[in-house]
Amino acid sequence: MGTGRAGKAVSLAIGLVASLFLAEVSLRVYQRIVAGVPLFAFLPAYHERTFQLSPFLVFGPRIGWQIPGKTHPETAYFNAQGFRTRERLGPKPPGELRVIALGGSTTEDVWNDAGLHWPLVAERALHAAGRRDVRIYNGAMSAYTTAHSLVRLSLDVLQYRPDVILVMHNINDLLVVYGAGAQGHPVDASYLVKYGRKSLTSVLDESDVVLSRLWVFARERLRRLAPARPPPPLEDYDLESGRTLFERNLRSLVAVARAHGAEVVFVTMPLARSPLRFDETAALARGGVLDRMPSHDRFLADFDAYNESVRRTGAELGAPVIDAARLVPPDDPLFADLVHTTSAGVQVMGEAVGSRLLEILPPPKERR
Repeated sequence: MGTGRAGKAVSLAIGLVASLFLAEVSLRVYQRIVAGVPLFAFLPAYHERTFQLSPFLVFGPRIGWQIPGKTHPETAYFNAQGFRTRERLGPKPPGELRVIALGGSTTEDVWNDAGLHWPLVAERALHAAGRRDVRIYNGAMSAYTTAHSLVRLSLDVLQYRPDVILVMHNINDLLVVYGAGAQGHPVDASYLVKYGRKSLTSVLDESDVVLSRLWVFARERLRRLAPARPPPPLEDYDLESGRTLFERNLRSLVAVARAHGAEVVFVTMPLARSPLRFDETAALARGGVLDRMPSHDRFLADFDAYNESVRRTGAELGAPVIDAARLVPPDDPLFADLVHTTSAGVQVMGEAVGSRLLEILPPPKERR
């Protein structure tokens, strides 16, 4: 009788091991087919890189990437130089006024369903108004701050001899302040308090090496079944130190561009001002790049203060400012979340920028 029970236990154990083995193999095959993860990788999150490595940046721009699932796939592509176009930027043709847009995901614009981006819409608006000499190339990258754009401008973008640099930054620099406050650290000049975090750098260590992807798969889904309580609003953070660094970087962008014969045009950042959009975005951000946010009213005040820093710096340096924060209505249908625009929002944003550029850019005959 005891032998029979032991035999059943052994059979059950063998069946359980066999089931887990088959589940592990099945998951690995599935991930290989769907995501291209090598079958024998010890890093469950490993994937082919879509970012250009750079010794000066935590992560470089996207290269050779087709944004999936867009209704206009022809405008949803990043070339090998990290610009959102299928063209290859070469020597500037005679008579071309070359504009390069820098910023974060709100300029990169991969979020809307159409596959459009506001720099392209702005270019089309200029062409429709007769300024077909103007070309606008989108060199923005998700998660970039003024510090990232400054590095890319200095070490990459200038080789393409732009006449004008469009710069739109706000939210990512502001989140550096919130990240520092949540961790109880000062805002450091290198922004490492945020960008040194593993969740953003994807730097690997021993804890990432696992034998079973099935275990990781199950662990992550069990974790999601237990929703965490929202943390209390962030109250203690040093906004003015953050703004000082933000304005420093804005001035540096102008100085570097002018040293190479280009001008900077700043763009303030629009946003959806409703509590609904704020709550949705705050919930999505928890546990990722942002642990805590201040209250809705305080966030709006901080965001407006950063836009005011853009206006103030532009006035101080004589750099034009396109006040998109006042030109684009803060209506929910124009926004996918707090700051990323929908397809309709991209159109409104691009047309507003194009209209103001038409007033700012010199006539073709006056260009050098």
